[in-house]
Amino acid sequence: MATMDQMSGVMNGMAKIMGNAKNQINIEQFQNSMKTYTTEKERMQMMNEMIQDSMDMAEDEVEDGDVDSLIANMEADIKKRKNK
Repeated sequence: MATMDQMSGVMNGMAKIMGNAKNQINIEQFQNSMKTYTTEKERMQMMNEMIQDSMDMAEDEVEDGDVDSLIANMEADIKKRKNK
């Protein structure tokens, strides 16, 4: 069983450790870091939404006939190169 002196020593040690930890944390720097993180996260979300929107628009604008025509032209070019 721990004696009162041992318990007192442990408590004093813990108080010292907690005090040192408190001094190591710069609250203003932490708040600025969180603000920067939040801003960057929001910026990335906006960029992702813009990219997704542009991809959605591109899908809507491409007609099946245009795709078929492109494929046919590519196949014709390949056949021409093989016959040379």
